[in-house]
Amino acid sequence: NDVDVVLTATTNKAADALANATKRETATIHSLLGLRVVSSGYGRTKLLDTGKVIEDGLVIVVDEASLRESTKTLLGIYCPDIELIGEADGVKSGVELIRKLQPDLAFLDIEMKDGLGFDIIHAFPQRNFAVIFVTGHNEYAVKAFKFSALDYILKPIDPDDLERAVEK
Repeated sequence: NDVDVVLTATTNKAADALANATKRETATIHSLLGLRVVSSGYGRTKLLDTGKVIEDGLVIVVDEASLRESTKTLLGIYCPDIELIGEADGVKSGVELIRKLQPDLAFLDIEMKDGLGFDIIHAFPQRNFAVIFVTGHNEYAVKAFKFSALDYILKPIDPDDLERAVEK
């Protein structure tokens, strides 16, 4: 199922508006011409002929191996459309990973052995990926939102919180 036509928007809201405005046209294009049409918004792609949303690349930057593993497990169960494209165990390796893979979404821990998750954000002045903090430190929540974090999830991770954060 190759994609033949791509409609691009710069935000999820715009992508949804684009998808809703073009449903009838998309169905016509798909049925008459057999072309696959997608709408691409910030961090996701929607197949307009089926309505299925495909999340783009996610990286996890957490220094605790057990938290990385549990996060991957929960994402696999509750957010199966997200593709995990990489993981790192610290600030330095996280910055390198993000530069290399250019994800749409990053799950960041706050306190890691070689710095803070905020150090990763500082490394990208023109950041083009969303951030969800996953941490046991509630005292950094206000600072996280000042850095335009998409969400802030306290561990242990509640599956409902995870789903809501990823849907944003």
